[in-house]
Amino acid sequence: MSHLKRAPLISEKSWASLQEYYDSHGKNLRMIDMFSEDPDRFKKFSVSLESGHGNLLLDYSKNIIDQSTMNKLLELVC
Repeated sequence: MSHLKRAPLISEKSWASLQEYYDSHGKNLRMIDMFSEDPDRFKKFSVSLESGHGNLLLDYSKNIIDQSTMNKLLELVC
């Protein structure tokens, strides 16, 4: 198994993009508004995993994110 060293996430361009987005938009996101403006929010921001050991629900809808934030988070991990 190789031991790859990676630079800290805060040095990534995608981190800077995420931070810029938060600074300009994120502080204005309100959970109550996001649910009222998008009745399908739960469907869009949740994933259900089924296995032989039971089900697991990952619910991102109750986090202060929007689609742009999610896209930027995915860019960060790729």
